[in-house]
Amino acid sequence: SGAPVSRRLVFLGAALALIGPIEFANITAAAVRPGGAAIYVMEGGTLDRVDVTFSGCVGRAGGALFLEDSTAAFLAGVSFLGNAAAAVAENDGWGGAVYLGAGAALDASGVRAAGNAAVSGGFLFGDAGAAVALTDAEVAGNSAAAGGACLLHEASLAATRTLFTGNSAAGAGGAGFLDG
Repeated sequence: SGAPVSRRLVFLGAALALIGPIEFANITAAAVRPGGAAIYVMEGGTLDRVDVTFSGCVGRAGGALFLEDSTAAFLAGVSFLGNAAAAVAENDGWGGAVYLGAGAALDASGVRAAGNAAVSGGFLFGDAGAAVALTDAEVAGNSAAAGGACLLHEASLAATRTLFTGNSAAGAGGAGFLDG
């Protein structure tokens, strides 16, 4: 893999394609934006990624990747390893690796999510109207107070040939917590 990146990517209303191997490692998001220590997708942006690893990234929501309302990401062969959403303020700590805003979409195949942590949704958090599709994925050893792997608030999840194992929640939903 490549050398760790020292700054995150923020883009507005554009399409970004990353074809790896690329690694985003040990990046912490500034307090100015709420999350997405490595990548923050704004206002209608689209992200395509192949063979990318996110490890040790920390943000207030979506430790590695933050998808604002009505954005989309298409992932293939991407790993989210040991990322975290840290609770700095009252509404922080959502989506240890990935945060999906209202109406955002995530289509992921061959994804590995392991050892991510958050207050809500150890691997990912999806807000109202968000849609998540996981195919041939492994979601293992993630943890949160609620939704050890995923917390979906009025959002949807379609999982095909996906393994959820060893995820844990201090409260409800070791593998997933569906609210609404």
